[in-house]
Amino acid sequence: MATVLTKGGETARARALLESVSSQRPDFLPAREQMAYGLLRRGDLEGAAAQAGALMAAHPQAAEGHRVMALVLWKRRDYEASMAEVAMAQANESDTTAMLALEALELWQLDGKKEARATFVRAAKTEPHLGTSQVLCRLIYCDAKDIGVVEEFLRKNRWAIAEPRAP
Repeated sequence: MATVLTKGGETARARALLESVSSQRPDFLPAREQMAYGLLRRGDLEGAAAQAGALMAAHPQAAEGHRVMALVLWKRRDYEASMAEVAMAQANESDTTAMLALEALELWQLDGKKEARATFVRAAKTEPHLGTSQVLCRLIYCDAKDIGVVEEFLRKNRWAIAEPRAP
């Protein structure tokens, strides 16, 4: 319900619902992960990192904390550390589109162009509209500092997931 409220622009109601669920069921990781994503959307990297740290301390193998931390580290431009968190998230859960997209962007920034493109293609198999900055940014919680990196990546890689044109 909180996810639907957030998508509908009712972030205050979503936050209140998530806080209620988290206080009643502190081990319900999806609610705590969504709270951390709310912090990311508001630009509170320290708060999101603290939430990720708490998740990982309580549940070291759970993907939720590692996904949040991967995004925090991406925003801090610590690509290698973020990739390590992506790997931890993926080790405990099948590849998610968001983590694959993030991994592709990080590989690109670290000059792993071929690997980045292959990872981007894998991600696009689960999200056919991944070649748009709107969809990609929604997945990785872009802010103004991320737009240039995302646009540059898409400009050079969008063709890899484009439908072939009829002759």
